Amino acid sequence: MVDSTTAISGSTSAGTTPDRYAAFISYSHADGELGAWLQKRLESYRTPRALEGRDVGRGRIGRRIGKVFRDRSDLAVVPNLRVGIRDALERSDALIVLCSPSSAASDYVNEEIRLFKELGKGDRIFPVIAAGEPHASRRPGSEATQECFPRALVMRLDAQGAVSSDLDPNEPIAADFRKGGGSAVSPCSARPRPAPHWAGYSPSADGTPSGATTIRWPPAMRWPA
Repeated sequence: MVDSTTAISGSTSAGTTPDRYAAFISYSHADGELGAWLQKRLESYRTPRALEGRDVGRGRIGRRIGKVFRDRSDLAVVPNLRVGIRDALERSDALIVLCSPSSAASDYVNEEIRLFKELGKGDRIFPVIAAGEPHASRRPGSEATQECFPRALVMRLDAQGAVSSDLDPNEPIAADFRKGGGSAVSPCSARPRPAPHWAGYSPSADGTPSGATTIRWPPAMRWPA
């Protein structure tokens, strides 16, 4: 098992400056409540002492993960939304994608993923499954409309920087927030509460899941009961 705290902290540099973001949250506004909650919890998450000071290649891990970008909280006064999004992606050390049928169909989410890959940071993308099914559009017997992975996430970019029809060799490993996928639903609000694990979906040659990897989820990151 791999500790997810190391994975997230390892994608950021210690003590992010006002000009940098530890992560950028890409999401459909249908998943806005989850995006707001995740931003708050990540920014307040206390890095385990055993990891503080560890050199991860892009700096040392600090006490906090750092500032997390979310469009509705960080672009309220930006006149040019498209320029503001690209600028934030350039200044972000990691990309967290909230995956659902809504985000899979979102041109904005797909473009944010494409841009992040084009910037050479495709190995720092962390998917989070909010709803739907991974690889449903390519799995026999599944409803294509339930696909939760945006096309730009699972396909590689071509030489011109466009999303191609070839699977990306970097297999997505996603935190699973769905009911029945290692999560529970609050009876009063129907909000997903992540269980303490990540579910990794590794596509085979035909794009169908070939297995699952379990990764510990830090207790402090779970939805409150």
